[in-house]
Amino acid sequence: MATFYYKSDRLDILDDLLEDFRESVDVSEQSILELESDPGNVPLLRQLFRSVHTTKGNLAIVGLSPMVDVVQALEDVLDQVRQQEIPFTALVGDLTLLLLDEVKGFIQNCYQSQQAEWDAPLIEKLTGLITRLPGAKPDERDSLLKQATRLLDPTVIIDEPEKPVDDSWMTILQDDDLSFLFELAKLSEHRARFWNGRTERLIRLMLEYNRCATPGIADEELVAAILAHDIAMAFTPLAIINKEGRLNPLETERIRHHINVATGLLEHLHRFEEGKTILEQHHEFVNGEGYPNGLTDGEISSGAKMLAIVHAFESISHGQTAFTQTRRPMARAILELSSNTGTQFSERWMAPFQQVLQQSWLGE
Repeated sequence: MATFYYKSDRLDILDDLLEDFRESVDVSEQSILELESDPGNVPLLRQLFRSVHTTKGNLAIVGLSPMVDVVQALEDVLDQVRQQEIPFTALVGDLTLLLLDEVKGFIQNCYQSQQAEWDAPLIEKLTGLITRLPGAKPDERDSLLKQATRLLDPTVIIDEPEKPVDDSWMTILQDDDLSFLFELAKLSEHRARFWNGRTERLIRLMLEYNRCATPGIADEELVAAILAHDIAMAFTPLAIINKEGRLNPLETERIRHHINVATGLLEHLHRFEEGKTILEQHHEFVNGEGYPNGLTDGEISSGAKMLAIVHAFESISHGQTAFTQTRRPMARAILELSSNTGTQFSERWMAPFQQVLQQSWLGE
């Protein structure tokens, strides 16, 4: 690691830069989140480019030279993105967010202690990869983006199923009904390759989450809801599962029908009453804008709020369609969950979930 020393008599300038940088990052994050669902939005593409361009200029002005070249390389890429010579993709967004996070840490260290350690070989290699993007062919471009993203976040795994950390959670399958549902859910994973390992990931995460929750929910009710949900989703037409982009109103209605299918499965078992309620309400938003009944925070069951958060994390971190099958950086998952807390997700139930991520998944 190299050490960069910053002149202490320029801290007032650095203080202003840090404030401007935070504003630029906020703009960039919001632009990227919106571009995920509307990648051809030219005003948003221009806004993203301008925020990174401003960051690069400020870094140069205050003399934070180690970060200038790599941000310049990213700016060149985003220039082609805004001109639609390179398509905006999830990987472009991930790389931008991760690099901005790296820059933020560098600036904060310079401000707090007038010096910052930085991995010069890594930044040099990263700069080289990003510099090659503008002239790369589509397949090579994707490979370069994946390599650059992995450099910044080694937890990112692309097109590889994740192995379970342990199997202690499997004791819950001693319940005959849950064991039966689990076998059906595992079969359902074959419906789409990018669902591989989903069932076990969801159960393991949910049980860890439930241990941090106060008061917790009966494990078997949560697991039954997860299993019935995934079995029901397998009955979604493949054309919808594999569709890139937004669903039309008819497709949206069809995919929403999974709630009825899932609750019907548990109905036939004549148990898991709380599990059925969880399934009926897991697409409700705390601000009342969800479906099917437009319930608000106080009307939604705790289990449904938990399942909504766990499903969203799975969707962001591993993808739920063929278009988003890449495991995403953990920073992206946390960002998207946080940005929707208080509207879609419950603040009360987000706190213990973040505790799980920090303790069990991030290793902190």
